[in-house]
Amino acid sequence: MNMYPLIYTRSWQPLLLFIPFWIFLLPACGGDIGDEVAAKEDGFHTLLSHMEAEKDYIHGEEVPFFISAPELYERLDSNILVIDLRDRAAFKARHIPGAVNVSLNKLLPYMENTVHAPAFDRIVLTCSNGFLSVMGTLGLKYLGYDNVYPLRLGLSSWSETIAADYWLAALSSHLTGQLSDQGAKKAPPGSYPRVMTTKTKGYEILRERVTHVFAGDFSRYFVNLDELL
Repeated sequence: MNMYPLIYTRSWQPLLLFIPFWIFLLPACGGDIGDEVAAKEDGFHTLLSHMEAEKDYIHGEEVPFFISAPELYERLDSNILVIDLRDRAAFKARHIPGAVNVSLNKLLPYMENTVHAPAFDRIVLTCSNGFLSVMGTLGLKYLGYDNVYPLRLGLSSWSETIAADYWLAALSSHLTGQLSDQGAKKAPPGSYPRVMTTKTKGYEILRERVTHVFAGDFSRYFVNLDELL
């Protein structure tokens, strides 16, 4: 049963999830093998200074910055652009009316070369559960796209059919008795990650990192609850 209308065609496939603070957590030391590696330097502090000076979305008042399913539904006939980040099969199976299908690894070129982003009041990113669209939104906002918003909980908040395979499928109470109400000392801080790059300007390093992250495979950066415990 769907809470809001979707356009249906055929079957769909699941997507990957997302970890916060991705610009720094994904492999910053890796790079091309060859002579270029020797020319790379650690641009972490240059990148961090640029991000703090331009827009601190991590600590800013604009976080959370979501749009809800009811609000999006009411705005469908207004000056908005809905971008669905799921794979082609999932998009063809069911999607929000009027949405366009753009994979995450093609999102930045699409924004830079295909669409005139300032022409829209809002650009809404969607996926199955909200994590992929949050990641895409953070990357675009850091690069200056202030009118981009993720759909809260993704299409799981739009369709109960999709929610059943994502948010609802993850619900469980089997570890309730293992929750603790005792305080614990914070772990000691580690070292800053290294962001190896040939770029020297903050924006250039940031764009390079966003491009790298958008093109990545995120499944290896996740740990499930049982592994954590």
